[in-house]
Amino acid sequence: MSKFTPGPWGIEKSSVITEELEICDISYCDKNGSGKWIFGELSQANARLIAAAPEMYAALGRESERPAKARDMMEREGFVIDNLDDRWQKLAFSLYTMLVEGASDSDAALAKAEGRE
Repeated sequence: MSKFTPGPWGIEKSSVITEELEICDISYCDKNGSGKWIFGELSQANARLIAAAPEMYAALGRESERPAKARDMMEREGFVIDNLDDRWQKLAFSLYTMLVEGASDSDAALAKAEGRE
C-alpha cells in the first residue's frame, strides 16, 4: 500500500499545499466540444476535493468502526434484538442496519483509496 501525504492540506489557487509545504500542482483540464482545454472551475473543484481528502479518509475510517462499537454497547448493556414485533427493537435493528450499510460503503471507498479494490 502507498503511503498517504499527511494532512491537513489547504488550497491556494489551483495547487494543494500540504502540511509539509510541498506544492502539488493539480491543474486538471478537459476538452470541451470545440477541442479547447478548459481550466479554472474544474481544477478548483479538484483542489477542494483533494484538500478535504485526509479528513474524508479519517471520517470513513470512523464510519467503518461504528457497527462494532454499537454491538459492544448493546452487549455491555445486555440489549438483545430478538423481537422485531416490538417497535423499539425494530427501531434499534433498523438503526443498526443503517450503520452496517454505511460501514460497508465506507469500507469499499477505503479499499479503493488504499489500492485494495
